[in-house]
Amino acid sequence: SSRLRARLVSGTCAAAPVGFAMGGLCGGSSSKTCSEVKGANGAILKVGTKVQTQFTKDEGGDDGWYQGTVSKCFASGKVFINYDDGDKDTVHGRYVFLVEAFGMQQPVQAQVVQATVVGGY
Repeated sequence: SSRLRARLVSGTCAAAPVGFAMGGLCGGSSSKTCSEVKGANGAILKVGTKVQTQFTKDEGGDDGWYQGTVSKCFASGKVFINYDDGDKDTVHGRYVFLVEAFGMQQPVQAQVVQATVVGGY
């Protein structure tokens, strides 16, 4: 199912500073690609970086964390993500967290679908 980001509709991306022009990060046009973008917590995002974003209830989502891989970086500070579940989306880097080899900056939250109490304790 497609997760369209309400951030783009609500204007929170438009109200924020656009791009990064220092330290090798790019700034400028929203369609121009670049080599890297600044992500959440100051992380550097590049093509091939394993990442995750949260699809919040405010955006019409389930507050779940979704993992994917960066496939493009844009001069506007956004990245195009191919999610592991097949979805694709362009998200501003400030909402994109690294998935680290031995843990994550933000935990992926498991959801209990069904539980059964046995023995009445």
